[in-house]
Amino acid sequence: MLWIRLLIHLLKEIVIANLSIANLVLRPTLRLQPQIFRIKTSLQSDVLKTLYCNSITLTPGTLTIDIQGDDILVHGLTDATRKDLEGGALEVPFLALEKR
Repeated sequence: MLWIRLLIHLLKEIVIANLSIANLVLRPTLRLQPQIFRIKTSLQSDVLKTLYCNSITLTPGTLTIDIQGDDILVHGLTDATRKDLEGGALEVPFLALEKR
């Protein structure tokens, strides 16, 4: 059941990110703020860390560059992207899976 919730959550995040990127690109004044930043993960499982990093990369406007321990290096197109990832909303379903 948690895997289904994770899939639904991920699909929702992908749709929101797609709309956000389309909005950025279609506006006459681009508000892009490309940046590379680090986020921390609380995940312990290497498998779940990998899935989490792949989820970040699947979300338009982001790319996981590297992971070392609990640090994930990410490239994002906007400052909002960084704030969303630092907020940890995308990580929550993975944490729920790990607690099982």
